[in-house]
Amino acid sequence: IVRDAPTGRLGVRFSDRFAQRSQFVDRKRWTLERRLPHFFVAIEACARAHRDQRASIANALAAQQDQWDLAVRQARIDFLVSYNRGRLSRQVNAMREARAIREYCDEALVRLEGAPIAERSRGAQWVEWARGEADRLDLVWDTRSLRFDEPEDVSPADIQEFMPPGLSAYRRPS
Repeated sequence: IVRDAPTGRLGVRFSDRFAQRSQFVDRKRWTLERRLPHFFVAIEACARAHRDQRASIANALAAQQDQWDLAVRQARIDFLVSYNRGRLSRQVNAMREARAIREYCDEALVRLEGAPIAERSRGAQWVEWARGEADRLDLVWDTRSLRFDEPEDVSPADIQEFMPPGLSAYRRPS
């Protein structure tokens, strides 16, 4: 912006929050021409401050992104542990239920020994079906399920609850 000064003196001014001195004007003791080197030094200092600030922001962002990357990896690990704890709990409960069904079947066969043949036949069919249910429930017989499972499709929604406060699994800081 060029403006006429009421004093008629020649001057240069720039506005920046990093500038210590932003106005250079003709005076009785010096001219603007003699002060121009100081003006360029001020501009260079201002530019350096801007570069330093941009570098500082970039470094802070890189540190934040590194923190996010670590948090996502840890959240995934925590999710997998929680997921497999749930699987283990369900497998143990299914095994207990299967064991209880088998004990029930053994007791039912003992009680059917003295029953009439028609009842024994129906009871034996019932016990056979119940043993099949026990085998279906008892995952120990299926050795493929006896492992630490890592689902391939873990989504941000799955790991969000394991993220530290203030970080979102849905987006990387930018």
